[in-house]
Amino acid sequence: MSYQTIDLELRDGVAHLALDQGDAGNPFNEAFCNEWLAVANELAARKDLRAILLTARGKYFSVGGDVRMFAQNLDELPQRIRQWTGALHMGLARFARLDAPMIASVHGVAMGGAVALISACDLVYAGRSAKFGAAYPSIGYCCDAGASRALASRMGVARARRFLLCGETLAADQAAAAGVVDFVIDDAELDDAAGEAAAGLAAGPTRAFGEIRRLFATVLSQSYEAQLEDEAGLKPGAVVGFHGKNSIEYFEAMFGASKAGCALLPLNWRLSALELKAVIEDARPPLILVDREFVPLLERVRETCAVRFEIVEFDSAFDGDSELKTRMAACRDVDPRIAVRAEDTALLLYTSGTTGQPKGVELTHGGINFMRLCEHLEPAFSWQDNDVMMFVMPNFHLVGTGLSLQGLYNGVPLTILGGLDIPALLATIERDKPTICCLVPTAIQMVIDHPDAANTDLSSLRLVMYAGSPITAPLLKRGMSTLRCDFMQFYGATETCGAVTLLRPGQHDLNDERKLKSCGTPVPLVEVRILSAAGDEVPDGEIGEFVVRSPAMFKGYLNKATQTEAALSGGWYRTGDAGYRDADGLLYLVDRPSAAICHQCPIAACRRHPGRRSGPATTTEPSVRAP
Repeated sequence: MSYQTIDLELRDGVAHLALDQGDAGNPFNEAFCNEWLAVANELAARKDLRAILLTARGKYFSVGGDVRMFAQNLDELPQRIRQWTGALHMGLARFARLDAPMIASVHGVAMGGAVALISACDLVYAGRSAKFGAAYPSIGYCCDAGASRALASRMGVARARRFLLCGETLAADQAAAAGVVDFVIDDAELDDAAGEAAAGLAAGPTRAFGEIRRLFATVLSQSYEAQLEDEAGLKPGAVVGFHGKNSIEYFEAMFGASKAGCALLPLNWRLSALELKAVIEDARPPLILVDREFVPLLERVRETCAVRFEIVEFDSAFDGDSELKTRMAACRDVDPRIAVRAEDTALLLYTSGTTGQPKGVELTHGGINFMRLCEHLEPAFSWQDNDVMMFVMPNFHLVGTGLSLQGLYNGVPLTILGGLDIPALLATIERDKPTICCLVPTAIQMVIDHPDAANTDLSSLRLVMYAGSPITAPLLKRGMSTLRCDFMQFYGATETCGAVTLLRPGQHDLNDERKLKSCGTPVPLVEVRILSAAGDEVPDGEIGEFVVRSPAMFKGYLNKATQTEAALSGGWYRTGDAGYRDADGLLYLVDRPSAAICHQCPIAACRRHPGRRSGPATTTEPSVRAP
């Protein structure tokens, strides 16, 4: 991508970034501010970025804010400045979160915002004739571009305050003595010296540099104890494993991992030791929280696993001491204030899809938030003051975790079942009066066929959602007449971060069995196309492959770039599911016409056998309940 105010070129892992309005003094004007953000976004997406070298063309490095543009917009200057600096500040924040270290090579004069920009760099090389000026007070302005923090970080608070209040201009040697500049170089040798430094950093351990940058970014904003914990503990971006059935501890793990800037990996507790080993070696979690009943299994995995990981034990069946509770009790009440980006992975869910090989689906914080927006815009999702959601679907599938998050997001308490145990499920409905639950069709049949169902008060249920496998029209009719509540089907995949389509309660026409076989129509903001093998859209009634576009889409398969590229094409996800659209716009899944197309709904590949309860659990938290 080309820019008007910035020249960008990536060579040998180094992004050469030059301010390119030399004839005008490289001012910070509206175009530059917007392009600074665009460049930051472009570099954030580059996997081969290892260092950044910031230079400038022309006589001056930068005169700072564009005073002439200020004069032309006096009537609306505060509003315009907020607009310009908003983009600039977002760009600066993006640059600060990159792993790649940033080197500035400064010649001539750098004023105002340019000094702030330079001070935010990791290393600053300056020509001997360079000058650095505060500039802000001379135009009756405070400061922007992060000057107060960047200058304080380099100069110290008192010296930075004096620099700004007195409107000082520092020669290169003075700037070095004050801490703004790291190396003063003869003007003729400046470019070579800064370039060699950038090349040297590009050859180093980029991830380690990123951790150093993040640690020092928090020095001024958190306690010494919290900084020590950051240095010793899990690093942002790490994966934290969870191996256990549904429990209160699962949500502690989920929200704790997010608070630490880590991704949560819910492991499938139905897998064998060999299967778990393959997943763990791919995801590489340094820490796994393990329910007591599964500790022997994970210890066997650890004996042969190529990845070293720590086991922290908890016991969801016993409200007593555990290693996890001991560690949590020792934690300080200090907010780590770790920045979490929309593109950071929040959940890592493994699915075998059509290949039988485990693939780690990376779901981002931004995608999860967008899924909540899609649901918020969907009229079929309504929430009432007395709602209680029953969490019974397994946490290692998106349908279990996703619906639970949806309920909590909307202020709905959860009642938690460790697994599918029909007597326990009926007892929970009797006791906790859930209004909403989600079940696979086989579980619906098990509930209505169970002898205890006839004597259980099921009247609290107002909505049963179902997904994961086809449901027959007779079973659906029996379920609706027995439970006497609304039914809603959803179709989706782990990769879509939630529902793609819904067959809404109003679309369940008991007099039309054909339409009961439909998976409905798309939720708001989600698009579905049906393509032929040649990639062309097919007419209504003709079978093709479902492809989906959604703002909540996964960002990729962990460590599997080729599979990611094959699944995502131009922002569209190829589901591998075959189906058609009828004249009314309803979508239908069909049996796969070939081995190349099959159903990939996240529950479809789950080995369905009732999980036994791990025992009762209690909590004093009002938002989550467990039987």
